[in-house]
Amino acid sequence: MESSIQLDGDTRPARDLFRHLIESLSIAPFVTGRRRLDVGTGAGLPGVPLAILEPSVTYILLDSNGKKTRFLTEVKRSLGLSNIEVQTARVEKWDPDEPFDAVVTRAFADLATTCQRIGHVLAHQGMLFAMKTERANQEMFAIPDHLEQVSCWDIAIPGRDWPVQLQVIRRRLESDQ
Repeated sequence: MESSIQLDGDTRPARDLFRHLIESLSIAPFVTGRRRLDVGTGAGLPGVPLAILEPSVTYILLDSNGKKTRFLTEVKRSLGLSNIEVQTARVEKWDPDEPFDAVVTRAFADLATTCQRIGHVLAHQGMLFAMKTERANQEMFAIPDHLEQVSCWDIAIPGRDWPVQLQVIRRRLESDQ
């Protein structure tokens, strides 16, 4: 008997794996920082493909679902990815040893909720890289006042009718004082 594990919430067949990988890798030219956190990583997207592409960058894959993080621990071991660490926790309750230069999210939560939950894990000049749909422009109006949009890119994905919108957010420079 063949069994499977549903890890990403997508009920379509595995043929969409290619699209998920391309979508994850599409943000690589934009993401900065040596220490990065993938919040709500699920099946390891975008963290695992990015970690394979950038072996000199440290990725922490964070998810509250133990089934998913056990799977990711096996992926890390099987692929020999020494630049990945897997953590099982809710981001708002998690206390990392040190903050992150970059936090990446894909299909996590609306921007206001995301910003509220990740504030304590983001380094002083760290940035949030949120993969969103075109509705993200509307969500920008609800982010806290101490944050600002640095950039926004629409990234075309083959086989998809709409772009990935990459929202880049950081603390306002005047709020650093």
